[in-house]
Amino acid sequence: MSVTAHFAEELAVDERARRVHQSSVVFDGLAISYVLDEKYTRRCLEGGVNAANVTFALEENWDRTLHNFERYLSKIDKSPLLTLCTTADDVVAAKEKGKLGIVIGTQGASMIEDPDQFWRLETMTRLGLRFLGLAYTTANALGDGCGEKRDAGLTYLGEELIALANTLPLMLDLSHCGHRTRAEAAALSRAPVCTHSNSDQLRPNGRNTTDATVKAMAAKGGMVGVCGLPQSLSDDTPTLDELLNHIDHYVKLVGVDHVGIGMDYVESFQESTTVVAPPSVVTWRTRRPDIFGPLSAFGRQSYPIGVEVVRKLPNLTQGLFDRGYSESDVKALLGGSWLRAMRKFCG
Repeated sequence: MSVTAHFAEELAVDERARRVHQSSVVFDGLAISYVLDEKYTRRCLEGGVNAANVTFALEENWDRTLHNFERYLSKIDKSPLLTLCTTADDVVAAKEKGKLGIVIGTQGASMIEDPDQFWRLETMTRLGLRFLGLAYTTANALGDGCGEKRDAGLTYLGEELIALANTLPLMLDLSHCGHRTRAEAAALSRAPVCTHSNSDQLRPNGRNTTDATVKAMAAKGGMVGVCGLPQSLSDDTPTLDELLNHIDHYVKLVGVDHVGIGMDYVESFQESTTVVAPPSVVTWRTRRPDIFGPLSAFGRQSYPIGVEVVRKLPNLTQGLFDRGYSESDVKALLGGSWLRAMRKFCG
């Protein structure tokens, strides 16, 4: 079963952009688990997305994390539109089959609280984990997240866990870490990335990443994915042009080989009559509306105008061409660079 890419009236793309978007490997560096439900899987495929890093855990404990793994892996097994990907070749095969390739990720590692639990990381990796988030906004036993006041950096336990991660086919996702934690982790990690984080130089915001850290990640072969999170782009409703500004900045800083997308769409929440935010979202939008926006805006605030929903991602391709990017550069930014990083670090 396959789904044809969606080019409806809301898309303003020319023939070249249409062709390149359809022929590219489009890798979304951050997607929420609702994309495993067929309605949203189809939308991803209609938007031309071939693979995504899907969050299996935020800051859940070990029992809840295992429950999520079982539930989500079962959805993948049962769906004719989904396939689990643990290598770059798996992602390429997913595109060839017209399926959405699922790469497992977490956004935090609070399920690991002491050295006696390091086996949990090895177990998750065996189950398919390829993106390990270190800290999801809050401080955990490993380091400070971006929401904490103190910005204390890594703990000794965090350093030790990174040493273990360096022996596994994993990328270390620093998107929700504090600035100091990101910098220290990027220095120690074999495979540091920010799957969904915009430029702190353009938009100073604890969720965005400093130029120095982006350069340190790129020096290791790592990546950064620009993000659609409204508050990380603008105080007002953001636009595609503002998102493209962050791509331009990163490309000038480290080159296209180290830049991709990680949109972090929230469509299932936006379409709910009553938005029930996850507990972590409630906590951190209450504590840090300056970083994430107010709780009242979650699921109600528009993503960048032009790419508000995943089916409009071809407009991003058109925008890249309009800014003068070459065809090869566009292909890299849409997913080719994520594919390169995955091949380098995960096989």
